[in-house]
Amino acid sequence: MTQFERFNPPCDTIDIASFNHLKLPQYRTVNVIGIKELDVDSINFKNSNGQIINLARSTGTDKDNVSQLKESLVNEGWDITKVPPIVENLKFVLYDGFSRHEALLELQQQKAPYLVVERKEGFTIDDVIDEIGLGANNHSQSK
Repeated sequence: MTQFERFNPPCDTIDIASFNHLKLPQYRTVNVIGIKELDVDSINFKNSNGQIINLARSTGTDKDNVSQLKESLVNEGWDITKVPPIVENLKFVLYDGFSRHEALLELQQQKAPYLVVERKEGFTIDDVIDEIGLGANNHSQSK
């Protein structure tokens, strides 16, 4: 059952404790550290040319989806029954949740919850993208 926590962008924050009931996923390629509140503008998701690095989608983010997510965040709140966008622990590289992250940026949201993970030894970023970026979005994995 979907449950929303209301907040007013850009300054309100979502209480991380709201996710205490959420069963965190387990992955083959990364260890889950936990859900943390991070500065939205600290997340790395663009290359040096300013292009979105969404390796799970060759076309980047879906602007209609971003618009709908932004409207939902404003009118309904944050869906606390779903895993937040997923980032790597040290450099805050975004692995999943590009549309949600872009919606947060457009709303000028300052802080938001992210699922923080660290890559397991022996796996590449491509392995992680294949499992999380493609798998979490019901796209066929290449491996």
